[in-house]
Amino acid sequence: MPAQKCNWQYGVFSIIYLIIGVLSIGLCYVWQPAWKIAFLPAEVGSEDTRQLVWCLGWNSLGLSMAALSIAVDGKDHRSALPRYVSLYPVSLIVISFLVFGLLRVFVAKASAPLFFYALSAAPLMYLGFRIDRALDFNPIAMMKSCLKQK
Repeated sequence: MPAQKCNWQYGVFSIIYLIIGVLSIGLCYVWQPAWKIAFLPAEVGSEDTRQLVWCLGWNSLGLSMAALSIAVDGKDHRSALPRYVSLYPVSLIVISFLVFGLLRVFVAKASAPLFFYALSAAPLMYLGFRIDRALDFNPIAMMKSCLKQK
């Protein structure tokens, strides 16, 4: 079996975003323990910041998994530096704010704020994992290819 070619830049960025994600989620657990959130009223504004850091953490974990899969695959020979330093961090922040805003609207009526944390983790990780496909999406090229098939 031939050895797979690994793109080291994607591996490095996978480790960097993994560390960012784990530290962000760990910071949320240290910030205020979960039992305090469930039973005591939160300080005004602190819960929003904590939830936003939670969103950024799970989104970073998803991007880390995407970079790891590209590093192991070895099929993408483009440089990872411009995208993982400039484009993807901005996209992570935008996606995190969107999911944070949408879930705050739907969870605001819920009695326990823990619903937010349970509902946000999986979609954020999935969106972080698929961020490269979303940013490379070209609807004009897709329509041209559909027209050529007919």
